[in-house]
Amino acid sequence: QKGASFLSSYKIELNSNENLGNWLFIIDAQSGEIHIAKDTNAYQNATGNVFDPDPLSTSGSAYGGGLKDNNDSTTSQLNAQLFQKDLTLERSGSTYFLKGDWAESIDDEAPNDGIFSQNSSNFNYNRADDSFESVNVYYHIDKYLTYLNNDLGLSVRPFQYSTGVKFDAHGDNGADNSHYASDGTLSYGEGCVDDAEDVDVIIHELGHGIHDWITHGSLSQVDGLSEGTGDYFAQSYNRGQTNQVWNSNDPAYHYVYSWDGHNECWGGRTTNYGAVYPTGLAGQIHTDGQIWATCLMKVWDQIGQEKTDTIVVEGLAMTNSSTNQQQAAQAVLQAAKDLGYNQDLNTIQTTFNACGYQVALEAAFDVTLNNTGNATVNENQTFNSTISGGTGPYTYAWDINNDGAIDG
Repeated sequence: QKGASFLSSYKIELNSNENLGNWLFIIDAQSGEIHIAKDTNAYQNATGNVFDPDPLSTSGSAYGGGLKDNNDSTTSQLNAQLFQKDLTLERSGSTYFLKGDWAESIDDEAPNDGIFSQNSSNFNYNRADDSFESVNVYYHIDKYLTYLNNDLGLSVRPFQYSTGVKFDAHGDNGADNSHYASDGTLSYGEGCVDDAEDVDVIIHELGHGIHDWITHGSLSQVDGLSEGTGDYFAQSYNRGQTNQVWNSNDPAYHYVYSWDGHNECWGGRTTNYGAVYPTGLAGQIHTDGQIWATCLMKVWDQIGQEKTDTIVVEGLAMTNSSTNQQQAAQAVLQAAKDLGYNQDLNTIQTTFNACGYQVALEAAFDVTLNNTGNATVNENQTFNSTISGGTGPYTYAWDINNDGAIDG
């Protein structure tokens, strides 16, 4: 569990003789809603090759030579950056499906290449095989949502359906584009470097989903908030991978879309963007989102991945479709306080304010009184008053519980 937030959940494992099987339940700690109920006996171990996080970040190399896209062909240099990973997959008879607790391969967009099920537990492909992209997406979504839900104790999953995140690794009509849809599905395009081969693209689109799910369909793109949120989750995940070799002195350390971008395909984005809020807003959501992502990564560098990921999820869960970056920063700071991260509050507040956000745990405001009214303030608020007109006396009234009753 993480603080008082509604996102906390319980994991229960039960071996049942009456309903035979090894059952796993994920239950919302507040509402009691069952998010997952499955017999783990229906799942089997398999293996698959992936990039982890991408061939440039693991080799410490620039895009070019044997590390170019070259129309989706593979090379010895690219094959050297493959990592074989364990997969837990659903099996029916002799058929293994890229489907599990947190992810599921689907095929609902052109070019309609299938769901990549097979009669073997060996998914050890290279990038020249179309199966590779689906394995790569499955592994990283499964890993990241396992981390958020099981390791951090959050409750992050689609509200549109009860299975794992549905994704099409060969979608968007083959274009160089990817998207999150309002039905809770993800689609990855194939232009230049296939988007499903770059973990930053995979997690960025998943980040839109996370933002949507924790706000129950009310993610915000005001100031490019959700674009910046997606970039943050992508960078946080990428930088947290043990196979990533960049250090803070390398420009690529700050790249978002390390393999798919910053090359002949397109320019990519970054999390050491120099603009500050709100003067640096350009009115373009992908550009402006870099302010938010950059600032969150500055917090990440100081308090660590787990705490920052947690307060971002918990903070955004308190927002809605009209939230701007300033309000989101205030919500994230409040989440840190609610979670008891007291030793980090000053660091978070100072970092946010240096990014241009004016956040505080005690919101200050001005009140002007006349000779007929009272001023009411809520708990944890301070105010400056200016008396105008009349001779008084004047009364300050406090509603500590914000319930309409005057407490002092």
